[in-house]
Amino acid sequence: MGGRGWIKLATIVIALGAILTVTVVMSSQQTSTPQQLATSPVLAVKAAETKEAKEVNELHQLLSLDSDKLGDMDLARMNLLCAQGLPGAEGLDIEKELAVLDRWAALVKSETDRSLQRFYKDPANYENSLGYFKMLVLITVLQRDNGVRYNPERIFNPDFSDCRDVFINGLTQASTGEYPGGTCVSMPVVYVAVARRLGYPVKLVTTFSHVFARWEDENERFNIEATNKGLNVYEDEHYLTWPETLTDLEIESGSYLRSLTPVEELAAFVAARGYILEEMGKLPEAGLMFAQAQVLDPVSVDYFNNIVWVTQRQIPKYPVIAERKRYGGDRTPPKP
Repeated sequence: MGGRGWIKLATIVIALGAILTVTVVMSSQQTSTPQQLATSPVLAVKAAETKEAKEVNELHQLLSLDSDKLGDMDLARMNLLCAQGLPGAEGLDIEKELAVLDRWAALVKSETDRSLQRFYKDPANYENSLGYFKMLVLITVLQRDNGVRYNPERIFNPDFSDCRDVFINGLTQASTGEYPGGTCVSMPVVYVAVARRLGYPVKLVTTFSHVFARWEDENERFNIEATNKGLNVYEDEHYLTWPETLTDLEIESGSYLRSLTPVEELAAFVAARGYILEEMGKLPEAGLMFAQAQVLDPVSVDYFNNIVWVTQRQIPKYPVIAERKRYGGDRTPPKP
């Protein structure tokens, strides 16, 4: 897939960070296994969705929604709908997957309430930021107690033929041992989906070949890097050169480092579906997904680049294109 998009190129770099980065978490001791937590009596914390949003259960319904309706939908539901029908999504039960996130949110809330005294006792130890403290607890609970992690099989083998490496069902299944984990494309989505269940102002952000999260409200703004173990916070400037250096034109385009709107989040998930279809060799279908993503998020340079890429890959199938200029980009308009 060359130098396009934000999935493959940085997989090894990011995954190595998951091994090498050392960060402070709330506790290194795991008190319960994911299987024990799955059966413990904890009330769920559900996403705030409208009744209409909950009735969207097919991808075509999602793509036909007006843009102002997407803000009423659970981010996780949008993500899972875009995985429908792909390898690794056989038997996908979206409501069951969402229930896992609801339960995780309840566990995070319980731990946050229990640990809040730590913040007020020594706020400097948590960057003097209640938001930072809350995200640290969230990430610790998900990683330490619920098996959310980078898929070790993808550290040196970035193969995205299974949608569980791109969509969040790989992480919900990791908690029960059914799948090894996710990647930088899916882990931030889980963090954001759980955070929003708790009312946290957290958004998705993309840079070239990477996805991360951001806490952003009227009081504070900080980036959340948790593809590795624990929580790291980097300024925007960090992502100008990591995992790949952005060119001046890429920076000026405004395509990267912006907090995504619900419409732009959907575009990212649709494009992720396109990557899987491309991996399957379904190039026309992949092109349609990249085109849909471009319509949803015309600012993105990645989606247009992907359209060009999959189109170029199909040209050898149609020798007539090379033979007749009128099918090429330099064709002259018809005479009046």
